Amino acid sequence: MEKQILILGAGYGGVKTACGLQRQDIPFTLVNDQPYHQFTTLMHEVAGGRDHPDDYRIALHDLIDPRVGKIRIGTVSAIDWKGRRVQVDGASLEYDVLVVALGSETEFFGIPGLQKYSVQLWGFDSALDIRRRMVELVKKATAEHPVNVIVGGGGLTGVELTGELADWIPHLSRQYGVRPEHVHLILIEAMETILPMLDVELQRRAKQVLEQKGVQVRTGTKVAEVKDGQVIVDGHPPLSYSLFIWTGGVRGNRLLGENGFPVDRKGRVPVDPVFHPKGISDVFVIGDCAAFPGPDGRPLPPTAQLATQMGDHLAQNIGHLLKGTPLNAFHPHLRGTLASLGRGQGIGKVGNWKLAGATARFLKEANKARYLWSIGGWKTFSRKRGQIRLA
Repeated sequence: MEKQILILGAGYGGVKTACGLQRQDIPFTLVNDQPYHQFTTLMHEVAGGRDHPDDYRIALHDLIDPRVGKIRIGTVSAIDWKGRRVQVDGASLEYDVLVVALGSETEFFGIPGLQKYSVQLWGFDSALDIRRRMVELVKKATAEHPVNVIVGGGGLTGVELTGELADWIPHLSRQYGVRPEHVHLILIEAMETILPMLDVELQRRAKQVLEQKGVQVRTGTKVAEVKDGQVIVDGHPPLSYSLFIWTGGVRGNRLLGENGFPVDRKGRVPVDPVFHPKGISDVFVIGDCAAFPGPDGRPLPPTAQLATQMGDHLAQNIGHLLKGTPLNAFHPHLRGTLASLGRGQGIGKVGNWKLAGATARFLKEANKARYLWSIGGWKTFSRKRGQIRLA
């Protein structure tokens, strides 16, 4: 009897699992709340005014062969892992093998007013929302009423978004006859440095590049409270804002903890080397909602790089499972970190190589091409290559 394989979530991990099963002609059902796969790590480019937003998402029916995979569009409301059932928009879906790849959600750290008054860069729709807000704000900027855009969080998402906005603001200003100095862009970070995952030398370089683009970079600036039009920070005067974008952290999808999965303090499910939660052998948890231990025993940071490798590995292991052969332990091969700093520059570390400027940016664009090819070959690459900019 054919095994019912259910994949929850069409993010990086879920899509890579689905594509890997498809290559093995293993039937599955993919459940997602939107009819497309969005390139989540590139949403700063959509928010920052890139020409063709639709280059940053792809319809699931363009990725999934209906002869192998079924697509179910709906919102997962409950997971009964004891009864092997999932609730999707009121319907009950049964499974033999469940892949949970539901990703993460914004972490607000209990800061008063943060969720209410900030906008978050979380997906395609939120990126378009930020894009629209920026246009409307810049149109109205004057010397008497300048626009203050604050990005909260100096990690990868915050830095990349700030770089994109910094390059876009001069173009928007010219388009609407506004002086660019009437639009202020501020990046705030609670730690004493931005991009804490990189070396000090690269952190300084990133800060320098952003400041050269006109960004005010304020480290050691911890958000204590957010009010309408005002960010209250510890030990500093309040910051007024026209738009406050929060990118300061993520936690695992709350659905897992709410449905009895064991979770850590960041809401992620600790998993073993083959992605099983403790004591649940017919469920695999991957991507941002999984806490997979690194060499030091601490969970690896949630990244698209890790999620895609997990998805590839899991697809192979499901093939082994169906054949009755042992599952292989996952050993991630994390190649490094790359960050864009606007439309022409980047920074990062790959292996022992420290990269900056056009070289880092080129590698970032090459990674886009590699991912497109990995999920759909030439067909997908040719359709979505507009997101790749080599100049």
